[in-house]
Amino acid sequence: PAKRPALIGRLLANHIQPVAAGVSTSIESADDPDAVCPSLTRPGVPDAFAQLLGDLARHCQSNCGILLPQASSNNSVASDESDQQLLMRGWPDSLAALHVGLDVVRAWPECVRLQAIALRHGRALVESFMRHGLPLLGRQFRCRSEPAVRLLKQIQLSTRQLQAVANTCKDRNDGPTSALVPPLRRTLETFIYRVRALVARHDCAAAFEPGQLKLKNIQGEEMDEIRRPEDYDVSSTSDEDEAVASRLLLVMLSNQSTRLIADLKRGLSTGLPAFEEDRVRHLLAEIDALFQQNREAIGEALADSNNAALTAQEKELRAGRSHNSIQLRQAVMERNKRCLLAYLYHRLVQLRRMRWELGPILPANVQLNARDEEINWFSGYNRMLAHYMQTTGFDLTVNRQPPKSLFVEVRCLQDYGQLETEDGCLVNLKKGSHHYLLHSDTELLVRQGVLEHVGSNH
Repeated sequence: PAKRPALIGRLLANHIQPVAAGVSTSIESADDPDAVCPSLTRPGVPDAFAQLLGDLARHCQSNCGILLPQASSNNSVASDESDQQLLMRGWPDSLAALHVGLDVVRAWPECVRLQAIALRHGRALVESFMRHGLPLLGRQFRCRSEPAVRLLKQIQLSTRQLQAVANTCKDRNDGPTSALVPPLRRTLETFIYRVRALVARHDCAAAFEPGQLKLKNIQGEEMDEIRRPEDYDVSSTSDEDEAVASRLLLVMLSNQSTRLIADLKRGLSTGLPAFEEDRVRHLLAEIDALFQQNREAIGEALADSNNAALTAQEKELRAGRSHNSIQLRQAVMERNKRCLLAYLYHRLVQLRRMRWELGPILPANVQLNARDEEINWFSGYNRMLAHYMQTTGFDLTVNRQPPKSLFVEVRCLQDYGQLETEDGCLVNLKKGSHHYLLHSDTELLVRQGVLEHVGSNH
């Protein structure tokens, strides 16, 4: 099975493509390379082409989708090597075979059936790559980014050819074949956004910079913008396409804010994580840039509405697109703002929880990770709580849970020194020593990790 993509590529290049171009040849058997089948005729090319591309798509779904389990610290190197072997063994040959198959379509541009087959099976192969190849690429980026970037550039050539086939079918507008274009374009848009998110996550965005590509057909000729009267009808545009692209763009733009909240959630389980100042400033700059883009878009929309050279349908179409982009950017700004407020709020909640559990003095590591503004807020909250307890005469930080008994047995976990109890006695707390003390005298030290209870009467 590992050699099947290479064999399919040879069959397409050496036999299918010459026959599609009008050159007679014979074809090898897929099961026995030494056997020779009867001469392939041009009318039989679409059937053979469909069989080979379908076999290639099924091979990618079944043999190139094996993902290894996440490696542990002991076998991470071996797993990375196995990942690279699997990546370099299956996908490059499969993508090369797809590229040759699209060359067959280019060799016979008049055959509409070949184009439909390429759109259908090409979409299936790209979806299989997104489902199985991209997760493997994500693991490869962490150790070896060069092979992953090469593989992305290889599939980029095939996606451009698929886009050219789609442009040709859309321009011809023959009905059944044109119906395959919107699903393919949705798949290609999803692929582009997922790849951009992948390379951005691994700091390789410079290796994948999509630009403004020219509209070309399968023969490489530049085309004018494909626009028909129904394209001006907003109701006939694909709402699903815009919704998918909007959701993907929203996820991509909100990636930094999502990671900010996720990192905070992981860090709060062990204390107070360091303040992500660079990421916060990045989000603030992104909000400001999106706001400026919205302001410019609103100005352009107002100018289009007053432009007498545009027809009513063109004004309606441009207004709809401008409204959608403005709403999307506004949603990203609102999401970033909510994530920033949640980030700041939950850090203060953690400091407030530490005041009740650890007392009025923060640990040294917490003070190191907190900002000056947060330390000032903690000091103000501490003064306010102390003033309230002094006014009421109750220590609210003691006996927050009703104790089972007034006295508890505790074990000292570290050298602490002398502890003055409520009745004025001094107790020397040394590591490993046992004491029988009032529950109120030990509660704060238990929360700080100095003491631990012995038995269940606490």
